[in-house]
Amino acid sequence: MADYQDEGWRTHLAHKAEHAVDMETGAIVAVTLHGADEGDTATIQETVAEAGERITSVVADTDNNESRDARQRGRAARGSHRQGLS
Repeated sequence: MADYQDEGWRTHLAHKAEHAVDMETGAIVAVTLHGADEGDTATIQETVAEAGERITSVVADTDNNESRDARQRGRAARGSHRQGLS
């Protein structure tokens, strides 16, 4: 679909962006692009699914980073303990 102007010089959009927002933080979690002729009730399922995938990805990345940081702290603590013994 392409944008066009009718004889009344009004622009009809061919696409619409739909945003999923975290209500607590106001952070945009996902954005999906749909045809302008598709109703919100038809497009919301895709937007919610995309938001779920993004949140799951962020949680997994956070868990991995926390595990890595804990391992690094453990190695650093063991290293400083060994240095104190020598």
